[in-house]
Amino acid sequence: REQNLLNNACIIDETGNKVFPETNTITFGSAGTIKAKGMFTGKIAAEVSWNGTAHVLSKKGGFLCTVKVNDVGINEQQLTVGNRIQIGNSSFEYVLHSDR
Repeated sequence: REQNLLNNACIIDETGNKVFPETNTITFGSAGTIKAKGMFTGKIAAEVSWNGTAHVLSKKGGFLCTVKVNDVGINEQQLTVGNRIQIGNSSFEYVLHSDR
């Protein structure tokens, strides 16, 4: 299961672009790997990293930065397939590439 997530899980942005985090740290924000729009998303607003068994989304921006998973504000959240991610005004989805 972990190997399938590691190899096939991806983050899809609003335009359909896919980013595969694998074991790399993926950042969101104006200076991030994935661009996020909206106020308070400057530099790095959040990141996704691999903890050995799952990808984890961590908020890196300040208090006013919006980071949500399935409409719930988070500081850190283990991602599961189908999660909807909101960073600032941008939306993303965490899916298995084989599901799309």
